[in-house]
Formats: sequence, C-alpha cells, structure tokens
Amino acid sequence: MRLLAQVGLCACALTACATRGQRQEPQAHPVPAVIAPAPAPVAVIAAPEPPRSAPALVVPPPAPLPVPVPVSRPAPVATIPSAPRVHPAPPTAPHVPTVLETAQELFASLSPAQRARAMVAGDDAPRGDERGPRSGLPIRDLDGRQQGLVHALIDDFTSPSGLGLCEQIASQAGADGLGHYLLAFMDPPSASGPWSWRVSEQHLTLVDSERDDGQPTTVGPVLLGTNPPVGFEAWEDRLIALYSTLSPDDRAKVCLVGKADSGAPIAGSGALVGGLSAAAQAKVDEVVEQRLAFFAPSIARRMRALLVAQGGNAGLRLAFWGSADKRCADGGKWDWKLGSEKVLIDYENNRGHIHTTLKASP
Repeated sequence: MRLLAQVGLCACALTACATRGQRQEPQAHPVPAVIAPAPAPVAVIAAPEPPRSAPALVVPPPAPLPVPVPVSRPAPVATIPSAPRVHPAPPTAPHVPTVLETAQELFASLSPAQRARAMVAGDDAPRGDERGPRSGLPIRDLDGRQQGLVHALIDDFTSPSGLGLCEQIASQAGADGLGHYLLAFMDPPSASGPWSWRVSEQHLTLVDSERDDGQPTTVGPVLLGTNPPVGFEAWEDRLIALYSTLSPDDRAKVCLVGKADSGAPIAGSGALVGGLSAAAQAKVDEVVEQRLAFFAPSIARRMRALLVAQGGNAGLRLAFWGSADKRCADGGKWDWKLGSEKVLIDYENNRGHIHTTLKASP
C-alpha cells in the first residue's frame, strides 16, 4: 500500500512538473477568448437598425389634419347660386322680322322703275283670284339682296315644310326656280292701312292681304300645284284615309259623280261635317291641321280664327268627286273640297296632275 501511495505521489509530482513546464503555451489563447466571441457585438449593433425606420411610420399622422377643412367649404359654396341674382336678366332672343317688316324692307329696296312694275291695281280681283291675271315684276330681274328678301317674305308667310313645298314647285318651272315667278304689291306695306303682296305663276300663287282697317283679315288665296304629281303624297294619303273612314251613310251624303275644279266654291255640294260619323269628323280635323301646318304660326292662327267664326270644322261642308282610293301618281282621279261661303280647302287631280287651294276671309 505504502508503495502504491508513493507511486501515486510520484505520478502526481510528474504531472505537476509537466504542467509547470508547459505554462507558456496556454498563454497564447487565454480563457477570456471564450467569453468574447465576435458575433456578440454585431448583434448589438444590428439591433438598433429597425428602430430607425420606425419614425418614418410616425410621419403620416399629419395628413388627417386637413380633414376639418371640408366642413368649412359649404359656407362659401352656398353663396354661389345667389351671385347670378344680382346680375341683369339675360338678353332676349334675337328679333324675328314680321311679314310687314320684311315687305317694307323689300318695297323700300325697289328702284322707281322696279316699283312701277311691281305695283298692280288694288281692286279685289288680284286679291281674291288665285288663277290670275298674273302680273308683276319678274323675280329674276331683282338683285341678289332683293331676291333674298322675296325668299324671306315667303319664309315669313309659310312654315319650314310649307316653304320646302313652294321651293319644290318652283323647281319644276325651270332652272331659275323662283326667278320665273312674279312679285306684286297691291298696296305699299303699311302698319295702319290695308296692303297686300303676291308671288304668282303657274302652280304657285301666294296672296297675303295683311291688313284691313288696321287689323289682319284674310288668308290667301294660296294655289299650289304640281306636274308631274309629286310632293303631295302626305296630303293625298290623309285624304285617302278620310275617304276610307266614311261610313255607308256618310258616303251617301258626300260622295258625288263628276269632277270639281280647284278654287271653285263648294256652294251646297256634299254635307255638313257636323252631320257625319264621329270617325269621319276626327279625320276631317286631321286634314285641317295638316293644311294649317303649311303656314307660319301667325298665319295659321289667323286662319284658325276664321274657321272658328264659321262654326269650326263642323260648320264646313265636305264633298268627294270620284273614288279617293289611290294617289294621283298611281292613277287616282278624284277631287275633294271642304269649305263654306268664306272658307275653301280643296284638292283636284282629275286632269292627271294636282291643284290645291287654301283661302279664308271674314
């Protein structure tokens, strides 16, 4: 045992000596190197990086600050509608010349020589006879401005559709259209006395007696015609519809044998519209409205007043000559009249082309 103990002591002594002899080598990498690894400081430096971006997220809050501003906007906006109220009223629509104003301008533009040719006798014959005598100053002999005033005069007297029909009729007269027609004044245009003007030639006569003792009175006579028979299809269709609506009893009263000339009075032919069926009376009303649409509103109102004075449409007489079952261009040959002693609206095609007359007087 004692020997073993000694051996152990010797071993320990040897170990200790060995350790002492090697103490210089461990000093090259001391223990502190274990507790100070390089990554630790890096982790500490990198950690503050995210907080630097955090303040950028805090910047947007100032944006909501303007939110209260819209609350104050309604106050000034509410004052905007009131601004126009302090301004003057907008200007009125441009003045539209009347028939009288246009006629006065046209008449004043005529030279003495032109005026002598345009003035015709002021008796009743030229005023009331749409078929003649035809006299006056050829429109082709007027200068460009004067021809424009003639066109404006017709425009003042008719509606746009009526003017279009007049121009279509005039185009059948030749290349110069309205230049082929004659302008006439029965009296100088006046706001206080009676005066009349006329544009006339074959198939187109417009007579307008604007004043009588200071008041508008008559309408027409107006004569419209066409050869070949085109341009009146809508008017023909309305009359054909009226004819087809007549009951057997109606036809017994108003359908006659023979023919009738446009412009001739109806006299006692046919029967009163008021004595026909309700369906026929309604169709008569449609025909009358279609004819009134030929005129400018002021002229149409004048003719409507003259119709009312005759007892309205019911107080007019209606007559057909022949079977009104097809248009003239399709071979139809028939005539029609609606009127009284003072009113005449008619249609004639028994000669293979068309004539129609419109006129009314007190």
